[in-house]
Amino acid sequence: MAKNTRHDGLRSPEMSAGDNPIEDYVLGNSAQEQERLKLQGRFLEKWTEQFFLLAGLEPGMSVLDLGCGAGDVSLLAARLVGPSGHVTGIDRDLVVIKKARERVRDEGRSANVEFIHTDLLTFHADRSFDAVVGRYVLFFQADPVAAIAHAAKQVRPQGIIVFHEMDVANRIRSYPDGTLFERMYALIAETLRRGGVRVDLGLHLTHLFLNAGLPWPTIKAEVPVGGEPVSFIYRLSIAGLRKLFALSCRALSSLVWQAPTNWSSIRLW
Repeated sequence: MAKNTRHDGLRSPEMSAGDNPIEDYVLGNSAQEQERLKLQGRFLEKWTEQFFLLAGLEPGMSVLDLGCGAGDVSLLAARLVGPSGHVTGIDRDLVVIKKARERVRDEGRSANVEFIHTDLLTFHADRSFDAVVGRYVLFFQADPVAAIAHAAKQVRPQGIIVFHEMDVANRIRSYPDGTLFERMYALIAETLRRGGVRVDLGLHLTHLFLNAGLPWPTIKAEVPVGGEPVSFIYRLSIAGLRKLFALSCRALSSLVWQAPTNWSSIRLW
């Protein structure tokens, strides 16, 4: 694939604490959310690793992780590229960037993993990366096409762009029909939709890439299947529902006070 890669010698300055626009992230920035993300990271790791390997990540590569959060995906990528490779994670949330930096220091991984506090759409590296990766990052972008197009500027010609995204718009099917889990899943999806999240983004990945001026991507879909009493799916869904319920209660309280009257992988060659 031919891409227009930036070689302008610029490196994005770090955002100041006052320029930390995380308010529009529907799930917020609490300690509870960070714990939920850790749980999610453990659940998703095997799928993300599979997608990255199929996309072509290998030892020695330089990787840019978009929306890195506390570093789960960055550390996974670092393991795949090995000590001869390098991973840069970027996120607009200063709190999680600090946590990610502490994490790599504690794990002795600082030599080949770094984290930068910056916004996805304003970041420009001083070099081209072999691969740009992200997990559940386009899902929360107001303009995913712009995000993909900007990501393509950071990768070398014939480099890799791979996103692990999701689709929660479609009804979960279980047996027997109409389980509590189905109703809980539907509630999560509807709450996200009302929060402005494009819950069917997974279905649109191909045309999002095409609209960003990139070639037709390779798509791979995986569906977790479970149901045993201690299923990880239940734990993760309950954590998500609790988080959304708490946010909804706070939003309603704020509203009354102010006005008493009112998941896919993509490989790009």
